[in-house]
Amino acid sequence: MMIDDATRARWIAGTLGHDGHSIVHPISLSFGGAATDATGFARVERLTAEDGAVVSALWTHPRWAGRGTIKGFWPWQRLPAGAVFSARVGFRHGATTSDGVTFQVWAHYRIGAEEKWTRVVNLPKRVTGALVEVRADLSWLGGSECQLELRVDAGASSERDWAIWVDPRITTRTGPVATGWRLRPTSIHIDRAAPGPSGDDPALAMIYFRTTLGHRGSSTVVVQTKLLEVATDRGTGATIAIGANAALEVHDVMVPWSASDLLTIDGAALAGLIVIGVERDLVGDGAVRDAVAKVARALLTSLRANLEPLTMAALLASPALLPAAVAAVEADVGKVLASNSGDGDGPGHDVIGNNRITLLGLDTGAFTAAAALVNDPNFVLDPDRAVGPIAPLVPRRFHLTLAGDGSRWTVDVTLETLALPATLAAGIG
Repeated sequence: MMIDDATRARWIAGTLGHDGHSIVHPISLSFGGAATDATGFARVERLTAEDGAVVSALWTHPRWAGRGTIKGFWPWQRLPAGAVFSARVGFRHGATTSDGVTFQVWAHYRIGAEEKWTRVVNLPKRVTGALVEVRADLSWLGGSECQLELRVDAGASSERDWAIWVDPRITTRTGPVATGWRLRPTSIHIDRAAPGPSGDDPALAMIYFRTTLGHRGSSTVVVQTKLLEVATDRGTGATIAIGANAALEVHDVMVPWSASDLLTIDGAALAGLIVIGVERDLVGDGAVRDAVAKVARALLTSLRANLEPLTMAALLASPALLPAAVAAVEADVGKVLASNSGDGDGPGHDVIGNNRITLLGLDTGAFTAAAALVNDPNFVLDPDRAVGPIAPLVPRRFHLTLAGDGSRWTVDVTLETLALPATLAAGIG
């Protein structure tokens, strides 16, 4: 158990910088410090959790300041094949005035002599009277040296941010190992240009998400905030190639669906993509980024409401639940996209997008076949022989139609597998 090695971890505290990750004026902490230490503390105690249970827990408190943080770096270790991090997180009983914290876990690893790190858990948590289980599949680091970082960030206030980690540990899973992915737009075709003599000035943004069915707090949304100005003054019928250096790639690591996932607590991960197009005209970058961020917030809220509660047991009993849940997410995203679209010259002019989420290159309708997949001969129950019956087909190319009030474009996106070293070198998460 990791809690036994907490005394060997390196603990630092401070206030988060503007990037939300680095620490301004970090302070080294001694493990087991007093609970009254305003610089922050980390200690192991037998205590009462917010759900009323008495547990042995790692109790951590960020620095007593808005945007305070505390980070613990465990000793480097070689992870086993199929490694999985798991813990239950929440608050000590009595943390009634906390405005919430964010629990994070980062995996540090080396590519050659260079250290890299990827966030594998990111859970905002308020006092709800219940602990939340967090899990992170680390099979993509199996056999490699890794350092795990457990971190707690305060919100606007750090008052009674009595954050606890219960039973943090590394376990193992069987079944398929993780695969590296790359999603990349490759071209855009102007099916219809907006009215006017100058033609369209197309730009693109991408929103990527990943969520694990049945796991609260598992959803992650990544926004490519660098708006890509594809071209200017292009009319109907034009096709514009998008280069590999366009800074719109999304890299990730996923474990394909398998029988071992469906029949255990691990659940199954979904990843999806929304591409947003902007007919620039007089719209400034700030207004566009605000609109894209609004879509991303709606997506994350809807994922937590519709997909995270959907357990694999419920899905196997009623496969139609999955396409219905995805349709609900699409509807929520579509409302925000519709509210941003318009023909005026103000903020949001032709901020367009397809609210149909592309799930790893598969149309949403493909999941209506889930009932038949359960009876598929390839759906074996032996985890060591398990195949991924709903695994994506790669390389895969799919076309997304983006339609606003004035413009309509088709964007080609490719989905490719990558060797894990290449994926890790690019930086994921």
